[in-house]
Amino acid sequence: DENEEVSKTIWDIVIYQEESDIKYVLEIIEKFCSFLITNHVWIFDLNLKNIVLQQKGDGSYQPHIIDLKGRSVNTEFIPVSRYIPYFALRKLKRRTRQLVQRITEYHIRRDELRHS
Repeated sequence: DENEEVSKTIWDIVIYQEESDIKYVLEIIEKFCSFLITNHVWIFDLNLKNIVLQQKGDGSYQPHIIDLKGRSVNTEFIPVSRYIPYFALRKLKRRTRQLVQRITEYHIRRDELRHS
C-alpha cells in the first residue's frame, strides 16, 4: 500500500477488518469484474484470497490479482473455454458473479469463518 503496509486480500478485509466498508469493496470489485469482461481478460480463479486491494493514499482501493491462473490452466473435463471465446466469456461472467456473491455471503458469515 502507499502507507508501506502489505496490501490485504479481499478475504482479509471482508472477514477480519472490523471497519470494512463492504459496499465500497463490492463497488470496486464490480468495476474490476466489468473490466475483465469488457477486455476479455481470461482469469477464472477469482476468489477472495487471490485478489488484493492496494490502498491508495486517498483511501481508495486498486485491485490486483496475485495468483494468476488463466485460460490455459483449465480443469474442465472438456476444456471448451480454453478454445472457444464464447464459452470463455460465459465462464468469466459466471466466475465474476460468484466472486461478488461470495463477498456478500462471507461478510454476513464472517464470525463463523474467522473460527474455521
